[in-house]
Amino acid sequence: MEAALIPHLFRTEFAKISALLCNKFGVEFMADADDITSDTFVAALESWPYNGVPDNPAGWLYKVAINKALNLINRNKHWKEKGRAELMTVPQVDEQEQDLSQLISDSQLQMIFVCCHPCNPPEAQIALALRTLCGFGIDEIATAFITNKEVINKRLYRARLQLRDAGQHLALPDDTALGSRIDNVLTTLYLLYSEGYYSEHHPDVIREDLCREAMRLNQMLIEAFNDQYPKVKALMALMHFQYARIKARTGRMGELILYKDQDINQWDTFHISEGTRLLHQSSTGDTYSRFHLEATIAAMYCQPDPSLAKWTTILHLYDLLYQLMPSDLILLNKMYAYARVHGNDAALLQLSHYNIPDSQFKWALLGNLYFDSDVAKSMVCFQKAIKLAKTDKEKKLLDSVIKDLYSI
Repeated sequence: MEAALIPHLFRTEFAKISALLCNKFGVEFMADADDITSDTFVAALESWPYNGVPDNPAGWLYKVAINKALNLINRNKHWKEKGRAELMTVPQVDEQEQDLSQLISDSQLQMIFVCCHPCNPPEAQIALALRTLCGFGIDEIATAFITNKEVINKRLYRARLQLRDAGQHLALPDDTALGSRIDNVLTTLYLLYSEGYYSEHHPDVIREDLCREAMRLNQMLIEAFNDQYPKVKALMALMHFQYARIKARTGRMGELILYKDQDINQWDTFHISEGTRLLHQSSTGDTYSRFHLEATIAAMYCQPDPSLAKWTTILHLYDLLYQLMPSDLILLNKMYAYARVHGNDAALLQLSHYNIPDSQFKWALLGNLYFDSDVAKSMVCFQKAIKLAKTDKEKKLLDSVIKDLYSI
């Protein structure tokens, strides 16, 4: 039983225990809190197979973590005076479960804003989020970014140092700063979700675990702020709409499947329904965010209707999104929708006005657009896309597209 239980508890309780300890000691204790929490799970691995699983496994973990923190305090003069007094204020797991639960919830929410602080670059924020908020091990984070443990440890060390130098405390920003800080938090969660939904770093390309963690953290923001920031629900709506199609994006052998070839019976109606509900709730006030537009686009993609009206709406939404935040990837998506509405030749003419850097996405789009008018040029474009693709699954997908197109 403990073989399956401990990994499950690691994922669900690591971040809670670490946040609780940081709540008591401050952000400068973040590395120690992570180490203590990791050591606590090692203790469980060593104890439970021989002594049996305790009646309250999570409670056991909290008590052991607190004892380990006390031991550290006794050995370290810097923490001794402050730490013991603070630890004594932590509610006992068995006696005041509700108080402890609220303290943990508050600590995690505060930790989201600490990990997503703009003093660190996006990749450091994501690494901190995976480690401290999601309970990912160093090996898992290294695998997610196709690097080694040493690189991740250095990245985390520098990120924590930056937070300390920035004078960060484990507390929610005040009302004047909260509005701007929420944008940075949402951007980090968006990047975390995107890394799971379509990773250019990981051989699996799709990482559902990262998607689910981003959704879990976003749900914490919804519960904390409700309708105060509509863009929070808009981002969650986007995540639900995209997650609805995640099973249909891969085949039985793990191969990637293009949107037009997906089995719509595999689309998850629950997530589509949740996305619709949240998008409706987020539609308040007289302003909209990128997440509102992207969620609405994702909602349109969840409609199997292949009509011109659908693609006309998507094109209009991409126009608005590109005006709001111009980027090459948004432009390429816009041009795909443009081709569906106005035809491939018209889309090629539009693209000729832009100088878009090389990428597999650019050349794959050009390959599709040239197919009707210049087969040889189309083949060259797809071959360039394969060369630029970063994972084997992307290369195999593009190769299968070529085979399908030229077997017609």
